[in-house]
Amino acid sequence: MVQILKEEIKKRIDRAALKVFSEKGFRDTTMIMVAESAGVSVGNLYHYYKNKKDLFRCLISPDFVREFKNLIDAKMHTADGVSLENARGLPLMNIRDAALREYLAKNRLKIIVLLDKNSHTQYSHFGEILVERIMNNVYKYLESVQPDKAIKLNPEKQELLKWIYSNFLQAIMNILKKYDRAEDIAVAYELLLDYHIGGISKLLG
Repeated sequence: MVQILKEEIKKRIDRAALKVFSEKGFRDTTMIMVAESAGVSVGNLYHYYKNKKDLFRCLISPDFVREFKNLIDAKMHTADGVSLENARGLPLMNIRDAALREYLAKNRLKIIVLLDKNSHTQYSHFGEILVERIMNNVYKYLESVQPDKAIKLNPEKQELLKWIYSNFLQAIMNILKKYDRAEDIAVAYELLLDYHIGGISKLLG
C-alpha cells in the first residue's frame, strides 16, 4: 500500500514538473515551483529526484528523444521513391502519420519542452539539429525519386527548405500549445500537413 502511494506521488510530481517546465522553461523552473504545483513538500520532492537536472533528464529521457526522431525518420522514408502527392495516400504513410500524430498528442508537454523550453539543457539546440536531420532525409528522398535531383537544389533553395522546416516545427509546437485534446491536435496537424506538402511539392518539383 505504501509503495502504491509513493508511485502516485511520483506521477503527481512528474505531471506537475512537465507543466511547470512547459510554462517556465528549464532555466526558470525551480524545485520549489514543482513542489508547490505537485502539492508536496520540497523535502519530499528530493526523495524522488536529486535535483532539477535529474528531474528533467528523467522526463525528457534519451529514449523519448530517440523515439521522437525515429518516428519522424520512419514517416519521411515512407515517401522514398514515390511522388509526395502519391505518398500521402500510401497505407503505410497513413499508419506512420497516425503514429506520429498520436505521439505528439500523448506527449504534448514533453514536445513543447524539448522544442521550445530547453534553454540551459543538453537539448538547447535540438530544434536546429532536428531540422538538419530532416534536411538529410529530404536529400535522401530526392535521390530515391530522381538521382540527379539533389544537384538542382542550389544554396538558395537549401536555405529556403531550412526555413520551411523550421517554421513547420514551430507550427507543430504552436498547435500543441493551443490545443490539449487529441482530436483538436489531429485536425490542426492534418491541415498543417496538407498545406506543407503542397508547398514542398512545388518547391521540389
